[in-house]
Parts: sequence; structure tokens; C-alpha cells
Amino acid sequence: MKRNRIKYKLVRACIFDLDDIISFEKNVLNDSSEYSSKRNLQKYIKSSSSKFLLIKFEKQICAYGLIAIRHFKNKPSARILKIAVKKGFRRIGLASELICELEKYALKNSMTGIFAEVRESNMASLNLFQKLGYKITKTLYGYYSSINGSYDLENGIKLYKILYGGRALGQ
Repeated sequence: MKRNRIKYKLVRACIFDLDDIISFEKNVLNDSSEYSSKRNLQKYIKSSSSKFLLIKFEKQICAYGLIAIRHFKNKPSARILKIAVKKGFRRIGLASELICELEKYALKNSMTGIFAEVRESNMASLNLFQKLGYKITKTLYGYYSSINGSYDLENGIKLYKILYGGRALGQ
């Protein structure tokens, strides 16, 4: 599917999207441990310190992204919490567009850098973040539950990108 052939809308999530977001997660995410509770989704949608973006095609969610501005060890930081793209809409630039928009939100909130975490096995996501200028900062041992239903834990990779002068690097 070519990017220029589909007409999609980038919108901020609202409470009316809640059931569609829950359905999207169940259809797109690999593991039930990655699903957000309805309460958490509501919190992020309503929060002034987060931005929850949806990409819709023919009124259905085909991708989403979520960033939160938080205070960690008394320092403000931006963290991409979620990026997901539905099969059939991958590899056409939607995730890159979402990340770019989330970076703009971080800059608007005076953040100088942004964090993200990905599963060690999620090479597509890891490669995308690196292509967009994110650097691996460390391995997060046993960070994710197993996708295959076993009790094994999977490592995560923590990434960071420095944001400069009103523009994110790599834009």
C-alpha cells in the first residue's frame, strides 16, 4: 500500500475514541500485557502532560502514538510510551510521522531529549528509532513479559534522542 494513495487523518485521541483504541490494541499488539486499561487510556487522553495521537483511515484507527512528559528523579523528561501500526499500514511512514509529531510535542514542552523503549526482538521498531536518530543507551534485562505465553521475560532496549533548537535531530 503506497503512502500517497491513502488519505488518512492524524488526530488527537478523545474520550469518544476509547472503545476503538481498546479494540485496536487487542488486534494489533502482540501480548495482552501490552494492553492499557481503560482507566489508563482515559488518563492519558485527558492529561495535559501527555499527547495521544491517532492516525485514522476511513474512520478506523490504523496507527497510534503516545508520549508523556514526566518527572523522573526530579528531572522533567519526555517518553514515548506507545507506537503501534496495524498490519497492512506498515512500512508506509506512519510510525515515522507519529514519532515526529510526538517529538514536536516534547519540544513544545521544553524537553531537550526523548526516551523510548522497545523489545529486543522487535527489530523493525529498533531500526526505525535508530534511523530517526535515537541511540541505544542500555539493555533493560527482563523488562517485558514473553509474547509466547511462557513465564520467560524478554529484554528491552532503552533509546534516547537529543532534541535541539526547536527541531528534533533527523528531521
